[in-house]
Amino acid sequence: MQLTTEKSMTINNVTQSVQRFTDVTTQMVLNNINNNLQWFNEMQNMFGLSPDQIKKDDCEACPPTCDCPPQCMLSVTRDANPGETIIVPFKVKNTLQTSKVYQVGVRPIYDDDGNALINQPVLNKTALTLQPGQSLLVEMKIYLGDEYVAGNSYSTEIVIREKDVNQNICFTLHITSHNFIPEAHPLHEQSYFTHFQDWKSHYYCDSRPTINRVVVVNPNIDVKK
Repeated sequence: MQLTTEKSMTINNVTQSVQRFTDVTTQMVLNNINNNLQWFNEMQNMFGLSPDQIKKDDCEACPPTCDCPPQCMLSVTRDANPGETIIVPFKVKNTLQTSKVYQVGVRPIYDDDGNALINQPVLNKTALTLQPGQSLLVEMKIYLGDEYVAGNSYSTEIVIREKDVNQNICFTLHITSHNFIPEAHPLHEQSYFTHFQDWKSHYYCDSRPTINRVVVVNPNIDVKK
């Protein structure tokens, strides 16, 4: 009977030991997971990265991330009125270490129906030879005839090409609606000769014209008078 009791106690001790070992192992695993999560959180706070991103950087078989040049290396916007002839200047600079020769062109502008407008943009240069660090000015000229409708917007691309790749300057033209054209409201002339006087000062807004002053009909008015 005593042997049975001792055997039973031995089995209980073994069971308790196994249980303690299991508990300790489980706690170690949980601690390790918590430490890893804390490390990932610290990395995310420092670099703004998620754990998935950090893991992806260590992946040798993952495809590379998309890092393509932008569609427009420069964007230019211009507002103009119908009937104007506008000149849009821009510069091209060689930031590379060797001299470069570029061809420069501009794509046609189309209306809403897909038809090319009669008056198209024209560049004053079609080729550029640039030394390292050198920049050159290019001007695009457009006459805004009747086909450029007030209130509409038009866009095109100025293309710069060395050999095989077109690099684009995106151009957008907003034709000003007549509702947004600045309007001047002339005052009554007498308001310019208003006389104010008090006990210490007096002034006139403008000098009253002499009686011999004549109205100039020539449109080239001398604005300095």
